[in-house]
Amino acid sequence: MTETGAPKRGSAVATTKSEAPADSTLGPKVRAAAQDRAKRARADSLLASAKDIKFRIVGNTVDIQALTRFMKVLEASPFIENVQLERSSIILVDGKEVTEFALSAAYQTPDPSTIKTVPVSLSVR
Repeated sequence: MTETGAPKRGSAVATTKSEAPADSTLGPKVRAAAQDRAKRARADSLLASAKDIKFRIVGNTVDIQALTRFMKVLEASPFIENVQLERSSIILVDGKEVTEFALSAAYQTPDPSTIKTVPVSLSVR
């Protein structure tokens, strides 16, 4: 698996401390609000750049129907979209015929209603 579309890096990668107003006459509430706005802007920028993530999966299978099921499972994920078969060919591996394939896909931001978060607890004895 390789990433084929690197996310764009913008000016939003600056740290939030340097984005805070340098004016020391501002009150702590004003500075905190400015820092919060800067954090939200940076998070929005990073989220927007994550939408451009594309990747490629190269693999082998002895069952072409398994490849079809794999593609359907990937497409059903709320995080993956646009699954495409780039190529497939029969190759010999250890004297046996297998299908080598290459898939391309892209990351998608899932609908928040499809994601369920649950608390995780760990018992340590």
